[in-house]
Amino acid sequence: MVAGSCEPQASGQQVVPVSSVLGTEYARTREQLCEALTRLRAWPSAESGFARAAYSIVGLKPPAHLDHLSCEGTKQRLAESPVLAAAGYCYELPVAAKPAGFDSEWARAFDRLVQRDPFPVDRESFFFRPLDLVGISFGAMRCPDVTPAGQDWLRSVLAEGEHRIDEKNVWAYWLCGYAAWILGNTWRSKRTPTADDLSLSELCFFRWLSLQPEFARHAGLLLSDSLLDAAILRRCFTTQASFQSMAEASMVMMITDLVMDRVIESAVERALPQPVDTLSAERVVTTICRRFPLLVRQLASRHDNRSGIDVNDEYDVQDLLHGLLRLHFEDVRPEEWTPSYGGASTRMDFLLKREQVVVEAKMTRKNLDQKKIISQLSEDIERYRAHPDCRSLLCFVYDPDRRCHNPTALEDDLTGQRGALKVVVVVSPKSI
Repeated sequence: MVAGSCEPQASGQQVVPVSSVLGTEYARTREQLCEALTRLRAWPSAESGFARAAYSIVGLKPPAHLDHLSCEGTKQRLAESPVLAAAGYCYELPVAAKPAGFDSEWARAFDRLVQRDPFPVDRESFFFRPLDLVGISFGAMRCPDVTPAGQDWLRSVLAEGEHRIDEKNVWAYWLCGYAAWILGNTWRSKRTPTADDLSLSELCFFRWLSLQPEFARHAGLLLSDSLLDAAILRRCFTTQASFQSMAEASMVMMITDLVMDRVIESAVERALPQPVDTLSAERVVTTICRRFPLLVRQLASRHDNRSGIDVNDEYDVQDLLHGLLRLHFEDVRPEEWTPSYGGASTRMDFLLKREQVVVEAKMTRKNLDQKKIISQLSEDIERYRAHPDCRSLLCFVYDPDRRCHNPTALEDDLTGQRGALKVVVVVSPKSI
């Protein structure tokens, strides 16, 4: 019988469930991705730097094969633009330790780059290698020793270069456009492709860009998330893909994993007996908490070199979180009193009255590490079990300095059902 035929099976033949066929096909695609990533990975390289930074930029945990990236091994080769770019990506990694003198060495290498022609006739320059361009743009904006004059030079290169890249070359054009956005400029889409026009890697690339809504809005990229997700799933299950670029293979793995996880989560939510409003609220708040560090980073790096907005303590976290919750929920009640526990009552941070969800925010600091956070949250959990409007407690631990030595264990140990109270703990950002 031909695969995909809808004719009934003859008596006695084994019937293979459709879900099994789909799962096997996706497993093959993922195996191809793992093989490509193992074959293509190298460091220092702009390919590996972009593959690793792409996860951090959208707040996702990278796979193990990208854990080896560090600034070590780049200082002696910064005269090579691919290595300069690889080191530039390190500025976008939250755990990339920089050796002594790294900033000044990177800035000196960048100054040498400024002396070169970015648009040679043979096109052998960093501008025509978009992954190099993005990494160098990150370094130019994040390295404290790069001068404003150097940044302005790179902006002018990107402004002049917009007409030199064909927009039909999706990866090249939008990587260069992304580099321009890093520096505060915008390349706008002259044509919005349909999902049918795009390959699997291009679909995943656009989906990654859509996870950064400010960029997508400024660039005029109007493809909807749901249409992209549907097209990505169709490609996964109906086409054979090959990957010659580590950046493409890593992007496809990241986004297909994300899309598949969301499909599974959606199916699980529909099957659960809890009211949809409470579950939806938990999911929205969890997403807000996971992406909270992205907001903090954006506020710290503002347009036209304006002073950043810093998040210095728990009150700052609560203020930002309050504003984010108000965007999604009609009835957000700050500082509600909880019932007495151990002879004392206290105020909760936020109550989503209609959804019966309480949100508690903590921020680690010098004298508030993982052990003390666990103790405080354990007391909070017992207190909230007696609150009549609390069916679900979501505890957000903002850990910018990575004082939680094992955030996954913290989440796993405290997340779960406590009688009638459901507890969800989110630590962000996580150490990698």
